[in-house]
Amino acid sequence: MRHEKTTGIWWRRSAAALSIGALMVAGAAQADAATGITGLHSAKLVSCNTTMNMGAPKMLAANTTSGLDTQKVVFQVLVFRWDGSAWILSKSGQVLQGKATDASSPTTWFDYALGYVVGSGGQAFSVGKGQYKVAIRYWWLAKDGSTAGYAYTWAPTYMTQIGAVASYCTY
Repeated sequence: MRHEKTTGIWWRRSAAALSIGALMVAGAAQADAATGITGLHSAKLVSCNTTMNMGAPKMLAANTTSGLDTQKVVFQVLVFRWDGSAWILSKSGQVLQGKATDASSPTTWFDYALGYVVGSGGQAFSVGKGQYKVAIRYWWLAKDGSTAGYAYTWAPTYMTQIGAVASYCTY
């Protein structure tokens, strides 16, 4: 740990974790919101099979220069269950990070907290009976690891087990 502290890695990770942690609490209230400087982003189709499956979202670096911009980007998938009157948080996915450009999304994603390779970023969730919907939290990090931009959106499209398009999954 001593080596990490002297090189500043420990500090940057801790500062970024605090920044993202604060937004995780603040962002839980309302989807379809954005703050700061964000890149283009969009959710993938949610597949409503025996588990809810979703690929990593499209997430580009913020385009802030005339050249090719690169940026560390982070996302988390959240699963909500309808309780009869509101969408209630049911499950939280792994927080994943990758390096994006303003022209392409990351192709390899890493665990945000521990740094190990996760792969393509797809996630699956086992759920019980009910109606479920997915929201995605997106973060764009500044060079120092602080949050430069944040967005929180609902996944727009769900594919049922019979191939129909829906606005949520039903089990």
